[in-house]
Amino acid sequence: MNDLIRRMRIDAGMHQQELGKKLGMSQSAVSKFESEGYDYFSICTLKKIAKIFDVNFVAYLEEKKPSEPINLISDED
Repeated sequence: MNDLIRRMRIDAGMHQQELGKKLGMSQSAVSKFESEGYDYFSICTLKKIAKIFDVNFVAYLEEKKPSEPINLISDED
């Protein structure tokens, strides 16, 4: 997921700071999302990213191998 977010951002010609602004987050939060090993994404954040880049994360998640976990956290946490 990290590399996918990074690739979409770069393909859109955006810097981390610009994506952060669109998400209502800091540049450092975007950097964290793009960091290898970070796998704690809120559903709300994924929805925002999907809307910004007009993508369907369900298709991506269905293709993931079982050895590639992704942890979704509740927006209430």
